[in-house]
Order: sequence, then C-alpha cells, then structure tokens
Amino acid sequence: MSWFYANGDAQDGPVSEDRMAELARDGTIGPGTLVWRHGMSEWEPAELHMASFATAPPPPPPPDSAVQGIPASGRRSSPGEGVHGTPAEGWRGAGGAHSGRDYRRESDPVDAAKRFFRNYATFSGRSNRGEYWFWMLDSLIISALAYLIGGDTLQSFWGLATLIPTLALNVRRLHDIDRSGWWLLIWFIPLVGWAILIWWMTKPPGDGPNRYG
Repeated sequence: MSWFYANGDAQDGPVSEDRMAELARDGTIGPGTLVWRHGMSEWEPAELHMASFATAPPPPPPPDSAVQGIPASGRRSSPGEGVHGTPAEGWRGAGGAHSGRDYRRESDPVDAAKRFFRNYATFSGRSNRGEYWFWMLDSLIISALAYLIGGDTLQSFWGLATLIPTLALNVRRLHDIDRSGWWLLIWFIPLVGWAILIWWMTKPPGDGPNRYG
C-alpha cells in the first residue's frame, strides 16, 4: 500500500507502509502529519491510519514555518485550515491549498462558455474534459455564424478575440492530466504533435494527487 505525506509545504511519496513506520520512528512523520493513499476522500492525520504513528513523537515545528493549508510542520494550523476534498482536487503543490473546485463535475455548453470567459487569461488551475470539449463545440458554432454574418473579417476578429483564452484553456486541460502547459508547444510538430495533443485532451485525470490543483 503506497502513501503520500506532507513534508513542509510539499508532498512526498509514494512510500510503503513499512517506510512510513520508519519515518514515524525517526520523527519525520508525527501523529498530526497529513497523509493520503488511494481510496481516501481527504488528507488526514497519520495517527488515524497506522497504530505506530499514535506513539511516535511529533517533530518540533520550525519557527515561522506556517503556510496556508499544510504548515511546514505537516500539521493543521487551525480548524478550517489544511487540505480538504480529494487529493486530486485538494492538493495545490506549495502550500497545499484547497482549490475549492470539483474538477470532475459535469459541464455543458453554457457552463463551458461562462468558464471560458471568466478565466480569460488564467493559465493556472485545471479544466476538465467536458469544459474543454463543450467550449470547442461552442467556438466552432460561433466561428461558423461569424463567417455567415460577416465573412472572413468577422471570423478573423472572433479568432483574435479568443486566442489568449483558448491558449489558457489548453494549458489548464493539460494541467488536468498533471502535465505542464509547456507541452502545448509540441503543436508546432506537424501531425505527430497534433495527434499527441488531441489524445491528451481526451484523457481523464488520474486518481492520485495533482500538482495543479
């Protein structure tokens, strides 16, 4: 059984249960250290899952170490803070702040359009498959209507107006499968790059923690 655990303002893992016990004995992991494994709905204190953690002394918190979400000591700093929700949705790398968004929620053409313009130049966070592909459908329909109404001029204006948010949406879709947005540059590799990106855009997110939210 593989575990992840909070280590400062980052996460470490996966590690085996035996290794977790060793980390508890040497003080790296204490009873209040937040841990997660596949099947858990949220990050929880280690003492709730392995009996050996209950007696392991917690490591002393370093001074001025608290950050929102997971403190550097790996323990919740106060009620209401810490990591909540599923790790795939709740972990946001440094700070471990909860994203407050269910990235597996179903979308529709109207919802996709609202999120597209609301996140006009937002290159952080994630966008799920429904949000991505419903917007692609929206954009195709609007582009066709623009051509019918105003010809090439209006269609080109629409393309320019949506260039930046379209790039941002593609980056967020890559984030949803835990890939860097820089992978979008393989679009400049004809055929092979296009095929890879289209395949990635159809992939569902993984079940484990995601670096991007």
